[in-house]
Amino acid sequence: MAETKHHTKKFARRLLSVALVISPAPAIAAGSVYPHQQWACTTADQGQWSCQQQNITSGQPQLPLPLGLQRPRDRQSTPTDAKKNTPSETQNPWDWVSKAQLADPSRCQTGCDGAYQAPNADWPDADKDPDQASLRATANNSEIEGDVVSLTGNVAVSQGSRQLLADKARLDRSTNELLIEGDVAIREPGLLIRADEAQIDMNTSLGVFTNARFLQHDRGIRGNASKIRRDSELTIDLENGSYTQCTPDDESWYIKADEIHIDNEEGWGSAKGARLHVSTVPIFYTPYITFPIDDRRKTGFLFPTLSSSKENGFELTTPYYLNLAPNYDATIAPRYIENRGMMLEAELRQKSRFGEWAIGGAQLKDDLFTETPSPESEEDTPSQENRWLGNIQQAGNILGLSTRIDYSKVSDNDFFKDLSTNSLELKRNRHLNQQATLGYRDDNWQVELTAQDHQTIDDLLNSQYQLMPQLSIERNNSGVNFETEWLLNAEFTSFQHDQSIDDGGSFVTGDRNFVEAGLSYPMRWAAGFIVPSAKIRSLSYDLDELSAGDDTSPSASTPLVTLDMGLIFERTGTFSGSSFTQTLEPRLFYFYSDYDDQIGNPNFDTKELDFSYSQLFRDSRFSGNDRLDDANQTSVGITSRFINNDDGREIITLSIGQIFYLEDRRVQLGSSAFEDTVSNSNIATEIQIQPSDNTWLTTSLLWNSRTDTIDEGGFGVHYQTNNSSLYNLGYRFRRDSVRTLGNTRRDLSQADASIVLPITDRWSVFGRYRYDIEEQYALDEMVGVQYDDCCWMVRLLYQQSVDDQYANELNDQIIVERDYAFVLEFQLKGLGSLGNKAESFLRESILGYEDFE
Repeated sequence: MAETKHHTKKFARRLLSVALVISPAPAIAAGSVYPHQQWACTTADQGQWSCQQQNITSGQPQLPLPLGLQRPRDRQSTPTDAKKNTPSETQNPWDWVSKAQLADPSRCQTGCDGAYQAPNADWPDADKDPDQASLRATANNSEIEGDVVSLTGNVAVSQGSRQLLADKARLDRSTNELLIEGDVAIREPGLLIRADEAQIDMNTSLGVFTNARFLQHDRGIRGNASKIRRDSELTIDLENGSYTQCTPDDESWYIKADEIHIDNEEGWGSAKGARLHVSTVPIFYTPYITFPIDDRRKTGFLFPTLSSSKENGFELTTPYYLNLAPNYDATIAPRYIENRGMMLEAELRQKSRFGEWAIGGAQLKDDLFTETPSPESEEDTPSQENRWLGNIQQAGNILGLSTRIDYSKVSDNDFFKDLSTNSLELKRNRHLNQQATLGYRDDNWQVELTAQDHQTIDDLLNSQYQLMPQLSIERNNSGVNFETEWLLNAEFTSFQHDQSIDDGGSFVTGDRNFVEAGLSYPMRWAAGFIVPSAKIRSLSYDLDELSAGDDTSPSASTPLVTLDMGLIFERTGTFSGSSFTQTLEPRLFYFYSDYDDQIGNPNFDTKELDFSYSQLFRDSRFSGNDRLDDANQTSVGITSRFINNDDGREIITLSIGQIFYLEDRRVQLGSSAFEDTVSNSNIATEIQIQPSDNTWLTTSLLWNSRTDTIDEGGFGVHYQTNNSSLYNLGYRFRRDSVRTLGNTRRDLSQADASIVLPITDRWSVFGRYRYDIEEQYALDEMVGVQYDDCCWMVRLLYQQSVDDQYANELNDQIIVERDYAFVLEFQLKGLGSLGNKAESFLRESILGYEDFE
């Protein structure tokens, strides 16, 4: 828009500085009308005009009216025109082209039945910049009386990419005013203005359009007014006008105001005495309002968020955005919660060449709090009256050192349960991270210094250890083939705990030093690879106070070797007319690690990894560094891929493998754990199928060949169509993997299904259902409906999930408490959105939903 307004201003001035060539049509008029005459007019001193009449000989061809300057109503219909079925400018004043008539229907936005498309600019020099093109004018008649030059009848003026159509044009040379009358249409790239009359002051370039309407094609901004004024290159002012970004076939909302100001330089508009109409009904009045016309930022109120839940009742949030500077801003959001009171949320963001900061918080004086709650209300009573949240996020780079801060803290353990957030993941989090990291990395080394704590907000879980601090040093692999690769991974950590033995608790604290050093020699060919490695791992502790007789400085060291070998066989073939390549990739992995007694060693952060196909080729069965596992084992696996040669897509990937243990595993996590004496692992299988770009099927199984049972398995199906349909279905099973509230173990068996289903081009429904088959109750339920066109969008979502569960002391039954919420998200496209909580829920609940955004 900035460019088009600039061109209009120059267009007005160009009329003073270039020759005006008038080629009238072959018609005879009385008086001072000059048919078959050409007037060459140039400006003299003080901006006055000097015109000379030039005769046109009978043999000289007359310049025809260029096709692009002809009005559609003046053109003769042809069979070609009839086939195109292009509406005339009178029938289609907004350049709106239906989807059926578009050469490229993909130009349509979501829910739209067409797009704005200006007619082809096929007049002379239409592809040139106006500053580099001559001014051309044609009309049925031309007339000069003193200082006045008049054109009448199908006036068409063009200069480069600009075009003007009117019934009459009158230039007063003494005042330098240009008056255009009768069905005025002015076109520039991306801009259309229509009016009954336009007046341009050639000295000031001030343009006023009476009974006018305008359109910006690229943004879809359009409006009309009794007067439209263009005072500068980058603004449009409307008097007694209206503004909308709806399409002509669906004008669902518009702003009607006494004054409307459109500022393309700032990217915002403003209105005085504004009334927001939905359909034809005025629903909101304000003496002054600002609104975005693109994606740039501006200080002002954002649209509110509405929701309702069982415990909190009705909620209303009215955020206010502060655009403080190009590199920092703030949002303040008062939040009314019907059953709890007023809550204040705030966030400050800053960005510089050193990194990004985001600091946020919330505070609430909870009306549900009571010092002596009754037994009936105790479950829903907060543990304290003043409730708050604080959060700091930072990521940056200073003098080559990377920095990262992730810190969250709340006043009480039930904060996220009682006060809903935009994120389901945050609501379900049980340990809030409080971490700061300083790092350095180059081609050979990676070093990180970390301090970390957690706030545990689940009463049933123990607090996690604090890293105060942790230093890690790792040598990066060079990736060079047939060269010795030196390996180093070192970690030095001080583990602290609020319930340490020193403070009367039961948690061991102290320092842990871990070093792993060695070398490997990668040998890779197109047909296979051999990668031998040898390392030494060393582990030592310096523990704080323990019970009498306990070792405060245990240690362990073990050498290990691995040999990773594989072959790759290929063959080509065809199936259903498509060429594909099939691979067969057998792989053998030998792993030996010596045994060192570690019974009695502490366990700060180590767990045994879940077994899967990828675990076949690891050199440790533990995560964390508190155990150096002993091993003498061989893993055998084989993978086969079917690859489409046309697009490189792996249509099918099949993998199966097993570990054969040559010795028992003596190192375990617990001090009283028995040795693992089984001679082989479960047989692990994985299958991935992608028959098309938008369809995925995955499945995995762990089969226990010793007991002939499936210990773990699952599958997932993801299907997405071209019309924005989305289907997900999943199931997983794991034997004896869930510890119940009664401290017994049961099988895990869960099903998960989600869907996004368009009903029409504008209506769609979505939902998710996650069900615990063993316990026979729903874990998550979500259903919603959405209406979306190119003018406005609304989503209504209902979500219900497990809020808490506990064992009934009388009959040991599990009592499940649920929470529900209604969320409304409403968007007037071009003005803003009412809330984003529904979108956040959908992104986290439905796999692949973000692809639609």
